[in-house]
Amino acid sequence: MLESFLKIFIKNKKTVGSGEVRYAYGMLCGYVGIFFNLLLFSCKLIVANFASSVSIAADAFNNLSDFASFIVTIVGFKLSVKPSDKKHPFGYGRAEYICSLIISFLIVMIGIESAKTSFDEILNPSFIQINEITLAILVLSVIVKFCLSKFFKFVGKKIKSSVIMATSKDSFNDMFSTLSVLIGLTLTRFFGLTLDGYLGFGVSIFVICSGFLAAKETAGSILGKAPDEEFVKLIKDKITSHGIILGISKIFIHSYGPGRAIISINVNVSRDERLVEVVEKIKKIEHDLTKEFSCEFALHLDLVAAGEK
Repeated sequence: MLESFLKIFIKNKKTVGSGEVRYAYGMLCGYVGIFFNLLLFSCKLIVANFASSVSIAADAFNNLSDFASFIVTIVGFKLSVKPSDKKHPFGYGRAEYICSLIISFLIVMIGIESAKTSFDEILNPSFIQINEITLAILVLSVIVKFCLSKFFKFVGKKIKSSVIMATSKDSFNDMFSTLSVLIGLTLTRFFGLTLDGYLGFGVSIFVICSGFLAAKETAGSILGKAPDEEFVKLIKDKITSHGIILGISKIFIHSYGPGRAIISINVNVSRDERLVEVVEKIKKIEHDLTKEFSCEFALHLDLVAAGEK
């Protein structure tokens, strides 16, 4: 079913190694996320006003923060294909980190304001009107978030995007956030329990933590965090699978934004090999790696004696 859906919007969808196809996948995820999170935010905010529920309002603003995150995702994928120039020879990919950091702080501020409102509701509980329509919208929200999580996970694995995979996890966590509100308001509706303020405060804390975690992750990317060990191992295995490469002495991965990295590797080659042939083979390996991983590869020769690695 997902393959049929993707076929409508993505041309040459199987050639995921292509930068253009990867860009198309990223943009599709961004627009899908924007549409559904804006829809959920609007519906929940309307329902929250009619029901006078701070927990639904807090959950609505959680969807609004997701909406903002998807805008950053789109900006990131757009910048990832923008060509470099004299002022920015490595491109504009890191601009996404700046946008992400700003939005992270906005999310934290939204969460703090929501927590204040919820805490006031705990101290001075008010009457809330919970009906079947309100509960139905929350049920629909849980289903939508579950489907979005599955969709993003499918695409994230397909194009090997850590950004999209993180979005999948976030949608899955949001599903449980909305589910807790749904269960709490159901108890309120049928048993008359006063839980709205507590639910709103819980969701607000969830939003604040999400903002701080996003800021921490972005700050790590700006400062230059260690590359993923599995990714490094995959690169090493690919390179050493070529018979001419005896081993790897050094590997440096410089990230210039999601989907844009320059990878510099010192490879060991026997000094008994003919240098002209070695250079040609190394260029071919660089080309194949760049095409497969959508990163720029630069392989540097270290000549070693036969038998050395």
